[in-house]
Amino acid sequence: MLSRSKVLSRGVTLVELLVTLVILSVGVLGVAGLQVTSMQLTRDVNFRLTAVQLANDVLDRVRINRNQTYALGVGDAPPVGAVNCSSTTCTSAQLATYDLARWACSVRSQNLAGETFPICTTLSVAGVLPLGASRIEAVSGAAGTYEVEIRWSIDGIQTLCGSRDAGQPCQSLTLRTSVQ
Repeated sequence: MLSRSKVLSRGVTLVELLVTLVILSVGVLGVAGLQVTSMQLTRDVNFRLTAVQLANDVLDRVRINRNQTYALGVGDAPPVGAVNCSSTTCTSAQLATYDLARWACSVRSQNLAGETFPICTTLSVAGVLPLGASRIEAVSGAAGTYEVEIRWSIDGIQTLCGSRDAGQPCQSLTLRTSVQ
């Protein structure tokens, strides 16, 4: 029979090595899962921050041009025929159309076929939210109050967020504020 000291001096057995490998593998998979979750949450936070910035941008534009009414439906394409007011002197109405076109292009500059809207090319603006949709309207019964809504996709469904069913959710942000 072998003494205890001789058994201990033989080294690590294959079973011990396999158990150690399994434990290490489970730990590495856990860390990889946390990394993927962290990247997804970071992406979602970046989209939400972008949506807040876009909403504040259009509200600032409305505050500057208070004499005009700004309105764009959630599924609407950017207004066509906008004059580029950054290089041309514009009337108040032209400025409102330019603001809406620029803002809508900033949210989404391509249709589902992947074609860029001509007005977005003219204004040199690219959309930053995946399958985004935007809406701005004056709140009825509340003078000088506007509601802005921005939606964007968080999944692989290739349907614009402005035309989805209730079972196909999008992330959204809605702000309501007085511009006076």
